Amino acid sequence: MARLNEEEILEYLYSLPENDDDSEEECDEDAAELTGLEVTNSGYDERDGAFAVAVDISEDGTEPDCQSSNTSEDESDWGDSISYFENITRALDQNPVICPDLTQEDSKVDCLLSILTEEILEIIRDQTNLYATQECERRLRGLVVRMASCNWKPTMVEEIKTFIAIHTLMRIHMLPELRHYWSSDNLLGFPTVANLISMDRFKKLFENIHCNDNTKAVSRGEAGYGRLHKLWLVIDALNSRLKEVYIPSSVMAVDESMVQCKARSSMKQYMPMKPVKRGCKVWCLADSRTGFVSQFDIYSGRSDTQGHSSFSLCERVVLNLCDTHIHSHRLIAFNNFFTSYQRLKTSNERGLYALGMVRGSRKGLPDILKRKDLMQCREFMFLTK
Repeated sequence: MARLNEEEILEYLYSLPENDDDSEEECDEDAAELTGLEVTNSGYDERDGAFAVAVDISEDGTEPDCQSSNTSEDESDWGDSISYFENITRALDQNPVICPDLTQEDSKVDCLLSILTEEILEIIRDQTNLYATQECERRLRGLVVRMASCNWKPTMVEEIKTFIAIHTLMRIHMLPELRHYWSSDNLLGFPTVANLISMDRFKKLFENIHCNDNTKAVSRGEAGYGRLHKLWLVIDALNSRLKEVYIPSSVMAVDESMVQCKARSSMKQYMPMKPVKRGCKVWCLADSRTGFVSQFDIYSGRSDTQGHSSFSLCERVVLNLCDTHIHSHRLIAFNNFFTSYQRLKTSNERGLYALGMVRGSRKGLPDILKRKDLMQCREFMFLTK
């Protein structure tokens, strides 16, 4: 078993965003796995089923016995050679690149509109007008429809921008009721909103706003059904645009994010350990240097598997988010929820580096990683294959 001093270990480490939810043992594991080494465990963490990583840096000169008496067939393939990993750190030095011609003089609105492009706003405009027209036609045929579609005046892109801007202002300047923003009371009203659009027009937009054609929705239980049908066009357009405006660095991270939501929805999740406990869960692929989300996927619950059908949910999430970075030799990091033997093997086949903590209950792990070696505090071991 090869031994490294502390300076040599730090030389191989590559920093990633800190996770406040990780325990001290898990942080040690992340640091050791950043060397790109396959590792054995130094003890089993009963709290979350994760193993801690071990590399021997003790000064007593004694090496722990890592070979058990009942050696498995593949254990002989493991060794202490790190030649394969020596140049990985130097290769992971690509800096992120912002593609739009933005300068320091550009405002935050310019940055937003570089992502929320005219094409995306036109999708919302066209689908909103289409939905209102469909409702009007239903009313002419004697069907019961919502009154919001009556006397509809087609909307334009500039009005959609105003609609989005007003929602942003309402989030900053909160009032008890919607009608208060158009109040004539100087102490209660909000002239900025009242001068942009009338209350009646805002309500009509609010009740008719759409992002996809309802007539093309697949019924529940049929192949191709999705709960996010109403948002698919905008989600796909945003993900495509994010690829164009930002080229991430060599190290990226996959994790989940919570968007606060109080509405009644089957997609709403409850996660008591998160700062936002109730809301919609979003899988994100983010740059480790800047935190910029370059790809995202909204979790809509159990659905028909599309694409990687032989993989579990956690494996499928990482594969879908990293599809655009195949053979880019980037390093993708994730926590123990996403880590599995199949996930690591597939990343290698797709030309990506992958690292993460691993739960001892994962299928496919070699026995040598499940062995419990008795070690002292601050002692580490590593094995490579």
